[in-house]
Amino acid sequence: MTFFRYLRLRAAQQMLCFSYSMPVAILLTTVFSPPGTWSVPCFFVWFMTLMVLTWGGLALYTRDNDRVCLLADSRMIAVRNGKSDIVARMKLHEKARLVREVLLDDDVIRRQRQEWWRGISRYLTLSFRYLPAMVLMTAFLVSWLEPETGVKIVEKLRTCPPESIVRWTAGGLASMYIITGLAFVMCDVAMDRLPVNCFREAFLAKVAAYQQRDDDTSFSGTDAADERAEYREGGK
Repeated sequence: MTFFRYLRLRAAQQMLCFSYSMPVAILLTTVFSPPGTWSVPCFFVWFMTLMVLTWGGLALYTRDNDRVCLLADSRMIAVRNGKSDIVARMKLHEKARLVREVLLDDDVIRRQRQEWWRGISRYLTLSFRYLPAMVLMTAFLVSWLEPETGVKIVEKLRTCPPESIVRWTAGGLASMYIITGLAFVMCDVAMDRLPVNCFREAFLAKVAAYQQRDDDTSFSGTDAADERAEYREGGK
């Protein structure tokens, strides 16, 4: 199977790539545009670059996973939930088949997209809510720790044209807004409170179901062996 076949993503996968690329492109454009401006060409460059990376990355991952699925046998691996919690042991090609089922599940992709936008909405709300406190705290620290710098800023503002003041103010507020949002993201990372990974949850659910089927099969095989042994003993 050629790689170009995997580039034909389904509609749900295309929307997932779009959902990931759009807000990140907006963020990068805001960060790298000149202060007080927002470059539309820069946005399209970032957006297309991110779309190519996410689209191509998903296609490559799917192709490599499908190659493992075709194996008749493979080594035994441990499936972990986190860094140390081992939830199951299975063959590598069996794990790949479970991963393929998750990647083909449009409902899981839809839930992941919803969680992604829900997380973005949460961080935007927190940034808007705490931005005034961030501005006041910054002004307080500058005036207390670096009063000379504060005086220079005020004097500079008196001599700057209004257009420059508006542009620099907009750039400063945008920077502080982004910093506030990233601070909450890092806090959630440290406390393990990031939005739900629906792909991970769906995969672990399939692993649990696979493990249950394997246990039931082993249990049934043991019962059948015991019954045969009892039958032979009774015949004697």
